[in-house]
Amino acid sequence: MRFKVELHRDVVWFIRHVCSPDERRDFQERLDRLRDDPLADSEPFADEKFSRRVLRVFFFGRNAAVFRLDLHRERIVVFECHRLRGK
Repeated sequence: MRFKVELHRDVVWFIRHVCSPDERRDFQERLDRLRDDPLADSEPFADEKFSRRVLRVFFFGRNAAVFRLDLHRERIVVFECHRLRGK
């Protein structure tokens, strides 16, 4: 079963304007793997700023993407991307 992926418009902007070509490629490869098995290539993420429910996060390049997994509709909604802090 392949999950449908939806990207929030802010995620699309982030990918186009902030990420390098290598990071864009890595993002797309991660999404392709998530479509096959969303739990295998991601980690649980809990932050009340986003939701009271536990969400999922995956990493690409020097970035993180937060997504909501809807098993009943077989859908992944990526609604937040941001740079990881560090050197």
